[in-house]
Amino acid sequence: MAAAYAAFANGGTYYKPSYIKSIKFEDGSTKSFDSKGVEAMSPQTAYMMSSMLKQVLTGGTATEAYVPGTINAGKTGTSNYGDDEYYKVQKESGVYAELMVPDETFVGYNTKYAMAIWTGYKNRKTPLYGSDLDIAKQIYGVTSSYLNQMYGAGSEDFDMPSGVYNNGSYVFLTGSSTSNVYTGSLGTSSSSSSWDSSQSSDSSSSQDSQQYGPDASTNPSTSASNGSEHSNSNTSTGEEQ
Repeated sequence: MAAAYAAFANGGTYYKPSYIKSIKFEDGSTKSFDSKGVEAMSPQTAYMMSSMLKQVLTGGTATEAYVPGTINAGKTGTSNYGDDEYYKVQKESGVYAELMVPDETFVGYNTKYAMAIWTGYKNRKTPLYGSDLDIAKQIYGVTSSYLNQMYGAGSEDFDMPSGVYNNGSYVFLTGSSTSNVYTGSLGTSSSSSSWDSSQSSDSSSSQDSQQYGPDASTNPSTSASNGSEHSNSNTSTGEEQ
């Protein structure tokens, strides 16, 4: 799971986890074991996913994992009991909580690492409930805070590739309409693009710019790095071990 989510931070490139980066022999020679990246998705898709998943920590279901002043993205995960199993677990465990589950997970990442946390019991019939459901998120928050203080992890935002642009808290593909956006619990966005008529000398061009956003030549975004590995699922320092 950590390696899969790291692909979002790596601009869409998946790197197979490895535990050894290099071996240095007695004669001074070195053998490297760098993982070769495979494109799992486009840089634009990866950036849009990270943009959405950042809000999971800042105002979604994982605020317990958020560390003020840092940039992290992530997703909660919950497994469930089937109907028959649910009532059997209630009877055997004596737990009658409104919500009880066998497993709770959280996967978070930034530009330096990806971290997957599972909480549960070896015996599936021992349920998690109440404050148990927050433990995975709390572990990520505490660990993330430490890694930020020690190594600066989470201090940098994800690289925005060409072909997308920001409009408020939303990310759009260049050339796509911003007139109809989803209004959710995390806020709303203007129905027109932030690119106003100052970018055009006539009202017709201005209207097109507001509705469809800027073209690639005027988008002040930076290119995402496809060839280098930013996030690693095995180490807090961002280097493959």
